[in-house]
Amino acid sequence: YRKSPNSGYLKATVTSADYQDGEYSLLLSILKNSGQINLDKWYNNVLTQFVNVDTSKKYILTFYARANENCDKIYAGMVSCKGGSVKGSRWLDITDEWAEYTLEVHPSAHPDKGQFTKADMEKASVAIGIATQYDDNGKTKESSVFIDNIRLYEKK
Repeated sequence: YRKSPNSGYLKATVTSADYQDGEYSLLLSILKNSGQINLDKWYNNVLTQFVNVDTSKKYILTFYARANENCDKIYAGMVSCKGGSVKGSRWLDITDEWAEYTLEVHPSAHPDKGQFTKADMEKASVAIGIATQYDDNGKTKESSVFIDNIRLYEKK
């Protein structure tokens, strides 16, 4: 699921071209030459997977990632059904080597706006996104990252 299912900015493809484990990974990419502004913001280019969470619990999100082209950071975490980021969600620096990333998310709270209600989190989403880079003419450069082994589990 893409945040903007009718937009063509973010493309998610299951691929066997490169992977950390198994036979497939997910390639997130943004095509070049778009004049669309703000594609460097997480909320415009995020892949989401709906999950049921308990706002009284904390969760651990782990995954593997590897930069493919013009991508040195990814956004990872969780968002509420209204699109608010959950405490612990953040930009992560990545390299062109496979590496595991782990973060703790708190679905009870927004980092800047206080507490979420249970209803806010009924349709929470795990979110992983990329930010494109722009060329000197204000057009997007092609950007992509491989993602593998995404896991969300309750912190014990």
